[in-house]
Amino acid sequence: MMGLDLVAKEQPVDFSMGYIGFSLMRKKIAEKHNKDLGVLYQSCMKIGWFTDSDVEKIEEMSNGLIGLLLHSDCDGTLTYKECRDIRKDLNKIEFEDDDFYKTKLEDLKTMINFCADKRRTLYFY
Repeated sequence: MMGLDLVAKEQPVDFSMGYIGFSLMRKKIAEKHNKDLGVLYQSCMKIGWFTDSDVEKIEEMSNGLIGLLLHSDCDGTLTYKECRDIRKDLNKIEFEDDDFYKTKLEDLKTMINFCADKRRTLYFY
């Protein structure tokens, strides 16, 4: 299947979704964290790349979320330390009950928190 799988040793939930869905969910995470961040993130995604200036602005506005927002959606890893940084802000994000991505956001939080707590590497496949 084409898409993204997040995997960790002894993971508590399965996390799989399409690349486009993951991109749209990250856009919503950026918007919920900071409206200006959401606008900048969306404009960069439309053109398909981030300039050095864009990355600096995103880093300033996103706090710990930068590791998630700018991570490749098709491969790579997040260390447990990176997961600790991400969860500080990710756990504050809530989607509305009728939001299509609400369950996926909760699964993502579960995976990030699990890796941070259990000192596991999170793999992106």
